[in-house]
Amino acid sequence: MLNLVLKDILLQKKSLMLMGIFCIIPIIIFNYFGTLDTGSQILLAMVISYTLIMGTCAQEFKNTSDIFINSLPLKRSTIVKARYLTAFVFMFYALVVVAIIGVILNSIGFSISANYLGTYEIVGIVTSLILFISIYFPVYFKYGYLKSKLLNFILLFGTLLIPNLVVSLASDTELQEILSQICSFLFKLSSWEIISMLMGSVFIIMLISYFLSVRFYNKREF
Repeated sequence: MLNLVLKDILLQKKSLMLMGIFCIIPIIIFNYFGTLDTGSQILLAMVISYTLIMGTCAQEFKNTSDIFINSLPLKRSTIVKARYLTAFVFMFYALVVVAIIGVILNSIGFSISANYLGTYEIVGIVTSLILFISIYFPVYFKYGYLKSKLLNFILLFGTLLIPNLVVSLASDTELQEILSQICSFLFKLSSWEIISMLMGSVFIIMLISYFLSVRFYNKREF
């Protein structure tokens, strides 16, 4: 399984270097306009992770690597597990890149307002990525890269539209009452209790996603 993860990393070795360089630009732009905050850091790390994950799937489709891999004496569950693990490797890379670039820019004179990733930023990035792969991977392993491209656009634009949708829904009186009750419950909990509940929930979602991916991939024909 580790060899499969290494294969995915090697497929993206150029992108890994380029993403590390080019993400300096949005960090400087966000900081210049005073918007380099938790949200922009989460967004930037998500874009890096998203690009690398999609790049790996695209390269595998282009090189028909999936056909070759399935000819090897490997369980399909191992192949699926490796792809989920690769997503976490890319996520860790994104976290490190965003954090290090912020520190470096500060050290050479740029006044970066958010030069490190705290607990909440990391939780936000991990949660966002897990939800993304939990939706995307089952569809990818069932239909393949080409047929799942539409879902890529839906997820990408959905990420941009969700804030406006939340604002619109929040103006509803009945929903405001429900949200008020939820907030009242959450305010009674400590930060770590909230984080534990959130992370526990998304990991359960990912576990369900993994078993669905394995089931779909086992039935897929090449």
